[in-house]
Amino acid sequence: MLNNKNGVLTISLDFELQYGIEDHNDDYKHAYKENIYGARTAVLELLNIFSAYKIHATWGIVGMLLAENKKEIRNYVEYAKSQCKCSLPIEKYLDDIGENEEGDKCHYALSLAKKIMCVKGQEVASHTFSHYYCSQKDSNINAFRGDLLAAKKIMEEKLNIIPKTILFPRNQVEASFLNAAKEVGFSTYRGLLSIYPYNKTYNNLCIRAMRLIDSYTGILGEKAVRCFNNNGMGNVPASSFLRPYSIRFSSFEKMKKEIIKKDMEKAAKMGMIYHLWWHPHNFGKNMEQNIENLREILEFYRYLSEKYKMVSMNIGEVSSGYSGGE
Repeated sequence: MLNNKNGVLTISLDFELQYGIEDHNDDYKHAYKENIYGARTAVLELLNIFSAYKIHATWGIVGMLLAENKKEIRNYVEYAKSQCKCSLPIEKYLDDIGENEEGDKCHYALSLAKKIMCVKGQEVASHTFSHYYCSQKDSNINAFRGDLLAAKKIMEEKLNIIPKTILFPRNQVEASFLNAAKEVGFSTYRGLLSIYPYNKTYNNLCIRAMRLIDSYTGILGEKAVRCFNNNGMGNVPASSFLRPYSIRFSSFEKMKKEIIKKDMEKAAKMGMIYHLWWHPHNFGKNMEQNIENLREILEFYRYLSEKYKMVSMNIGEVSSGYSGGE
């Protein structure tokens, strides 16, 4: 585990494209298409800016994005089912998936995953195989285990890596499912803040409202964190979700960034971690404003690096105690 006096900036991204919204209705999917298509450009923009600022980041990739065609997707789904002896929720959406990356930019992204791996400091992690939820009524540990085995298999076969870090979809971290992840070989995860409502794995209107208000006011307090061992797994809790630029809340953008900077500075001064996360598709719309916001945050990181020796580490590096700076 990390054990030094340097503060750390950790960034993690949930790369899921349309798999992250398959459970929404068709009207929502249609309205969100701009974000999903824009996410592909956002990935390239993020890699450029991470390279420029020497940012180490963790990319949790949905395994199904790595398939090269629909036949492969079905084969990996069948493999997962053979490991768990049960069905997967994603099966009901398979007919809507296109044949390959050229024809369906919302469900395939092997080319982008390979680009991520080419940039120094980028950790490729699992976001499960099918964007599997662990806090739903029909969530099943055996199905989850089969899903993770398929995720590991496709990553090893397509990217030649065995992922050790898992980012749970929608941050639905449940103890029994966490243990299942450990059993199949994962050693590190993005955990939850200990304060309400961030310590809840479910969403309702009240929780969403509290999180939204907190993003622009910081009313729920500071969010610098420490990495710790949880039953043999490294837990690097998420500090804050980098909420995308919103025209509706544009007058609060400056305040949102100042809250993030304040927590970053505390982490830098106290030798703690500030863990910022989001999805590439959050930058898919209003990309110019979102990239500008991120650049401002990373300029502040550069200042903290010079003044307090703050370093950038991905989740795997934090958990293993890496202290290599660049």
